[in-house]
Amino acid sequence: MRSRLALVFIILISVQLSGCMSTIVRATKGPSTPFYPGTSVNVEWLFTSDEQQCATQSNQQLCIDLLHNISRPVALLDLPFSLVLDTLLLPIDGVLYLTCGEVINSA
Repeated sequence: MRSRLALVFIILISVQLSGCMSTIVRATKGPSTPFYPGTSVNVEWLFTSDEQQCATQSNQQLCIDLLHNISRPVALLDLPFSLVLDTLLLPIDGVLYLTCGEVINSA
């Protein structure tokens, strides 16, 4: 019974996290790259150095600890789901890119 409950819990968490970064990037800032914006943010989180990501934080050690313990594992878990969601939204991104003709600047 416990293993079944754990499996249901893992499936529910996976569904909740599916494409999370793709949704966040589109809802808050708009796409900063014309295609695959959520996947590109996940990859940036995974491969940017700790010092670069935490340079503006007052408590850099806490920021680095949070990156290693929370943010990077979640980004790694979210990467395949964001890739699928970005692929499904690729036609919409293409139409928006062709009609607007520019990419929203994230800076």
